[in-house]
Amino acid sequence: MATATGTSVRTDLEALFGEAIAAAFPNSPDKAPLIAACNNAANGDYQCNNAMPLFGKMKGLEGAPKNPRAAAEGILAALPPNGLLSATSLAGPGFINCRVSPSYLADRVNNMLLHGTNVWAPSLP
Repeated sequence: MATATGTSVRTDLEALFGEAIAAAFPNSPDKAPLIAACNNAANGDYQCNNAMPLFGKMKGLEGAPKNPRAAAEGILAALPPNGLLSATSLAGPGFINCRVSPSYLADRVNNMLLHGTNVWAPSLP
């Protein structure tokens, strides 16, 4: 994913991490990405919170991670090449922090300038 394709940064992150989770843990019963804004901007822009719930749901299954941190490491290793993220880091027991690439954000702004805000923003009454 080199450019903005979804309706929001979050939807693009969900698509990216959803692909990584499916690739890293194909036997997982739940591949829906859990993306949230970081509470502390020093840690990043967004975080993927799948590692702990994924670890719990996969206990006893083939290919299950050893612990939540190993789950996060597997997700990070499976992230496809992309222009969306400029940096990722692993914190604590398995939180994946990420920074959105300035070029990705510039692409979103350029898209708004070319096509208007109605390509992503809701209509107001």
